[in-house]
Amino acid sequence: MVSLDNPHYQRECPVEEELKEKELKKLRRDLEREKNKRKYFESQYKNLFDRSLVGSFKITEQGNYIEVNGALTNLYGYNSPKTFLNIVKHHPEKLYSNLQQYKKFIEILKEQGEITEFPLQVYRQDGNQIWVSQTAFAVKDEENNLIYYEGFVVAKNESDALASPPETAHQNIENIDLEKEQLKEQLKQAQEQLLKQEKLSSLGQLVAGVAHEINNPVNFVCGNLIPANQYSEDLIHLIQLYQKHFPDPPEEIVEEAEEIDLEFLIEDFPQILNSMQMGTERISKIVQSLKHFSRLEDQHLSPVNIQQGIESTLMILRPRLKAKGTYPGVEVIKDYDGLKDRIIGFGGLLNQVFMNLIGNAIDAVEEKFRTSKEDDEPSNVPGKPTLWITTTQEGDWATVSIRDNGKGIAEEVRDRIFDSFFTTKPTGKGTGLGLSISHEIIVTKHHGTLDCHTTPSQGTEFIMKIPLIHPEA
Repeated sequence: MVSLDNPHYQRECPVEEELKEKELKKLRRDLEREKNKRKYFESQYKNLFDRSLVGSFKITEQGNYIEVNGALTNLYGYNSPKTFLNIVKHHPEKLYSNLQQYKKFIEILKEQGEITEFPLQVYRQDGNQIWVSQTAFAVKDEENNLIYYEGFVVAKNESDALASPPETAHQNIENIDLEKEQLKEQLKQAQEQLLKQEKLSSLGQLVAGVAHEINNPVNFVCGNLIPANQYSEDLIHLIQLYQKHFPDPPEEIVEEAEEIDLEFLIEDFPQILNSMQMGTERISKIVQSLKHFSRLEDQHLSPVNIQQGIESTLMILRPRLKAKGTYPGVEVIKDYDGLKDRIIGFGGLLNQVFMNLIGNAIDAVEEKFRTSKEDDEPSNVPGKPTLWITTTQEGDWATVSIRDNGKGIAEEVRDRIFDSFFTTKPTGKGTGLGLSISHEIIVTKHHGTLDCHTTPSQGTEFIMKIPLIHPEA
C-alpha cells in the first residue's frame, strides 16, 4: 500500500495534477463573477418592479414601507418614491385614514402569507382621500424565513384611478386589473429566479471546493495505479517463471493455486487495475466539466472554447440522456468540424445558453417519445429521440445549431418564446426566463443573433451566430 506521504503520490498523473495557486486565484475570480450574474438578475427584477404601471411596494413584517415604485407615488400624488418614503416610511398614519384597518391588513397578511384586494382608504399628498385595494404576499428565503412582504395597489374604481396624474389617467381600468394579476405572478417568478441564482452561487462555491478536495485522492489513486500496474506485471512474470522452471511444485502449493484459481487471477488482475484507471479518469472528467460549467465570466472578455462548453454541458445533462424503462434515451449527434477557432466572449454566459437550449431540447423529445412517467409501455411514435449539435465558421462569425426531433412549437406562441416569463411548460417546471435570458446573452452581451425554426410534431432548431472577436475586445 502506498501512503499519501510516499513519493509515488508525487508521480505525474494523466488525470489531473493538484490545483496550483493560479487555479485557486481563478476560483476566487469565479466567485466574483457569480456575484456579477446575481446582480444582473436583481437588476432585471428591479426593472420589472420600477417600470410597472401598477403601484408596487415592499413592506416589513411590521408594515413599514421599504420600497415603492413610480406608479404608486403617482397614484398617491407624490412627486417621487423618495419623497413618499421620507414622509410615510415609519408613519403609516400619514397615509391611511383608518390605521386600525391597515393593522388588520397586516395581521391577515402575517397569518395567511398573502391577501387579495383588501380595501383601504388613503390620503393623497394634497389631503384628498381615495379608496384603494391592496394585494400582497410574503417573500421568503430558502429556509422559509420571511424577507419582506411585496404587493401592489390600484384605485377601487375608475374615478379614483383618474384622480392620479395625467401620466396614468389614460390607463384603462380593465387593463390595470389584468396587469396586476400578471404582475403578481411575474414578481413571484422573478423572486424564485433570484433564489435559484442564490442556490447557483452556493453551488459554484461548493463545486470549487469539491473539485479541490476530490483532486487529492484521485491523484493519490492514480499515482499508485501506475506502479501497481508495473508491480502486477512483475509478479505475474515471476510466477510464470516459477511455473516454467518448477513444473512440479509441492502439493501444498498446488492446492493453494487451485483454491485461489491462479489462472483466472493472473488473467483478471490486470483488467481490474485497468478498470480502476478508467474510473479515475472518468471522475476527473466529471470534476473538470463541473468546474468549467460553473465558471461565470466577469466583465473581462477571454478566449472561449465553444466545443468544450458544449461538452461540459452534455456531461452535466448526461443522466437525462440515458435510457429508462421503455424510453430509449436520447442520441446526440455532434459535428464540430466546421469551427476552427476559439471566439472572444463570455464563456460562462454561453455555457448558460447551452444549458437552456439543450435542456429545452431534451424536454421536447421526452414529451414526444416518452409515453408515461413510469415508462411502462413503449411509445408508438416512429423514430428515436435525437439531438443534432453543429458548429460552423463563416468568415468572422461562429454558428452553433441545436436541433431536436421533438414536439415542435405551436405557431400561435412562436412569436412569444423570447418574452420574459412566457412558458408553455407545466406549472413548476419552467419560469419562462431561460430563452429570454439566452436571447439577452447572445444578442446584447455578444452582439450576435439567436433564431428559432420549428415545425409542429417534427422538431425545433435554435441557431446562434456570434462574432469570433467581440466588438468590445
